[in-house]
Amino acid sequence: MSRVVGLLGVLTVFRDHPVSAQERFDISVYPYATAHRGEWELEGHLNYASRGTSGFAGSVAPTQGQWRFAAEVSSGITDHWELAGYVLGAQVPGLGLEYAGWRLRSRLRAPASWRLPVNVGFSAEYETARPAFSESARTAELTAIFERRFGNVQLIADPTFERDLAGPEHEWELLSDRGLATRR
Repeated sequence: MSRVVGLLGVLTVFRDHPVSAQERFDISVYPYATAHRGEWELEGHLNYASRGTSGFAGSVAPTQGQWRFAAEVSSGITDHWELAGYVLGAQVPGLGLEYAGWRLRSRLRAPASWRLPVNVGFSAEYETARPAFSESARTAELTAIFERRFGNVQLIADPTFERDLAGPEHEWELLSDRGLATRR
């Protein structure tokens, strides 16, 4: 019974906060698992921005109606550390298909042998973006990864600190990504 009450408490966090990928090139809520040593993965991520700006904001293109694509190649360096590179693109209404930038990511996870109460990981990213896709030409992102399973239910929280390295904002900003999944 206490598990059900706890799960309902966690779900109330999701109730009032719609999970959406509307900013820049949000790709996913990162899980705890990393690629194994020597393993290569190729993934494509496709997002559609149904809501957003309808006109240019300075040099940044309208976001409403944009299709965003990220091609990701990742490789397991060790069983607990992976590196990934992304190429970013977008289909912008009225502008066509555009190259948007690139991203590098390093992700680590604590070994299961540590027997922590939650699975813990860490991700560091560096992104460059063309002026039509971000006010900042370069961005750094640091993400803690917390994951816990309750039977077939998987909860993930990825609190993220982001900082523009070349743009109008120079403060660290706290973002919050979270996910809920079930497995059969």
